Amino acid sequence: MITKEDLIEKVLSPIYKADYQVYFVGGCVRDELMGKEPHDYDITTEATPKDLHKVFDKFSNVSKNSEQFGVTMPLVDINGELVEIEIATFRKDETKGRHPKVSLDASIEEDAMRRDFTINALYENMEGAIIDPTGRGLQDIRDNKLYFVGNPHDRLLEDPLRAFRFVRFLSQKGFECPYTVEEMQDMTGDLTFTDVSKERVLKEFKQILAGKWFSTKTVQDAFFAMRVADVSGITDLKNQIEKVSQAIRWHSEGSVWSKQQDGVTELRAFESFGLEHKNGIPTNLDVLRGWTPVVNGTVWDHTKLVVQFASEECWVFGDPQFNEEDRFLIVLGAFLHDIGKVHSKLGIKHHSFKLFEGTEDEILIEESIPKVVDHPIVGIEPARQFCKALKMSNEEIDFITYVVEKHMDVHTMLEHHSDLDNMRMLHHPDFDKLVIVASGDDFGSKNIMPNDRGMMNVILADEHIRQLRKTAIPEPILKGTDLISFGRKPGPLFKKMLEVAYHFQVDQGKTDKQELYRLVKNVELNKDGK
Repeated sequence: MITKEDLIEKVLSPIYKADYQVYFVGGCVRDELMGKEPHDYDITTEATPKDLHKVFDKFSNVSKNSEQFGVTMPLVDINGELVEIEIATFRKDETKGRHPKVSLDASIEEDAMRRDFTINALYENMEGAIIDPTGRGLQDIRDNKLYFVGNPHDRLLEDPLRAFRFVRFLSQKGFECPYTVEEMQDMTGDLTFTDVSKERVLKEFKQILAGKWFSTKTVQDAFFAMRVADVSGITDLKNQIEKVSQAIRWHSEGSVWSKQQDGVTELRAFESFGLEHKNGIPTNLDVLRGWTPVVNGTVWDHTKLVVQFASEECWVFGDPQFNEEDRFLIVLGAFLHDIGKVHSKLGIKHHSFKLFEGTEDEILIEESIPKVVDHPIVGIEPARQFCKALKMSNEEIDFITYVVEKHMDVHTMLEHHSDLDNMRMLHHPDFDKLVIVASGDDFGSKNIMPNDRGMMNVILADEHIRQLRKTAIPEPILKGTDLISFGRKPGPLFKKMLEVAYHFQVDQGKTDKQELYRLVKNVELNKDGK
């Protein structure tokens, strides 16, 4: 491991002795000032690549290509091993725009003006003295605020991906955002991201969604205002699912409620009532007496709450409960879990129910909502295409489609009559992550009906479910070779016969091969070949 002291002795000191300014810069300086251990150390100097060739003897093979951009890569002997060290020469922009002409004849002040944020434009010399060329980097660290260097619009035109970096710093490091939503929209409104690679976008997007502070209002505002949601596809998802109504019975968040008093109609958002829940059951329903729900929430209202829950569940007392990749997948799964509700073709259902039934405050609720019982299956392909557009890996796509397809099955585990189906779900390697999204689905569907349960903690606390999770799935007793021995020819029907026999074995305790075969020998494929 290369230490800061190694770099001072073997890299900074030789450059300084050759009479050139040389500094640590950027994240390593920022992190140390914030009491955090730097992951690596960036070095910058006024010495040009030509100057550095007089200081060091050996260089990496890539130096010839990188030196035209002011990056020199000497090979330095550290603890008996030749190590490639990247050294950046001070730079300044001679022209403006997306691809400015850069000069290596620059001062430390001019070099600082090319950096993204004031907290990253701090320099530290060998003696530990901090240089703050922008005049505000140190104060912004003390204030925990994230400012761009100079004009934010100029910095973003230089590299539009800085919009993602800005949101990432808010999400991962908890900085305060000093800009209003309107200011962020103005600074990013004319940005184009066509030159930014999908790989770079995905890398930043992952870190943003995995951040400890992602669910906070500050980060959510910046996520949309800085165009991160646009480029990643989340804005398009939002525009689709906010057109689909949620049932009042299953999603009271987002509803508007009304009350007639003295000839005046008063409207209130449901959130303003502060409905409290214990084990999924409202404990202060009295606050709703006299009020009537008049507008359903949307799938987007619901999804925001699921995302909030999933993001917060990835952290407990500030500590991550999953690695960064898994946190990203859980939160993205929360975003996409109901995407199928947009594509359901089952039409509209009309139904009614009573609130405060049997009391003088009884309310008859009537609503017409889309039939979306097929949304887990319908949502698989749209979710897959969303992920493909981001260039996600096959393994990542498999997880997201698994969440989309199975999140409703978790809710109905107590209703399943098949132990085999439940065991397969309980023993899936990603079940614990699926449960977070399913639990968020409950959180985002806080029920206003006092006799309705169904929270995940109730399901997972069920003794039979707990026992199934502890029990290994048994090997199938009836196999394909057995079917052949019974005179059946291999073909499309084999798979269905074996599956039906497996259910008889696990769900009904049938263990005799002869009996299992008798139970499945007349099984037929349906018209879809299944």
